[in-house]
Amino acid sequence: MGSDPVAQLARANYYAKLGNWDAAGPIFRRLEGEFAARGDNRDALYARVSRLEADIETVNLQQVSDELARILARPEVRSDPSLKQRCLEVKGNVDLNRDGVSARPSFEELERVASLRNDADIASRASGELGIISFLEGNSSDASRRVLHALFHAY
Repeated sequence: MGSDPVAQLARANYYAKLGNWDAAGPIFRRLEGEFAARGDNRDALYARVSRLEADIETVNLQQVSDELARILARPEVRSDPSLKQRCLEVKGNVDLNRDGVSARPSFEELERVASLRNDADIASRASGELGIISFLEGNSSDASRRVLHALFHAY
């Protein structure tokens, strides 16, 4: 693997998009340190948040959810749509694994942020996740509409 951190970050993001966290996690973990050592606090935070998703099976989900809420409240995250989107993706997934329904606010905001960024893939995925949450809440019509839309978009 080359030493260009930007290329490594793109590779880790590619693995993450595929859901291959076994491949993405070690890259994000290494980049977190590399970016921090270079004084690139933004990308160090991006790698850290991404690493949290890679570690989802081995961490206390409530603690990670609380940490992500604190990160999302930071001014530099609120003013950086790409970083905010990644934080919302991870928080939504953590909360979905924690208890399901508590993920609704994160996925609603993710859908909004991704739409504003013209990231149709992530907006559709967030809508599909909201469909799953609607199913858990007993709203089968919203669940069906959202999940079918996300499936058609993915196809």
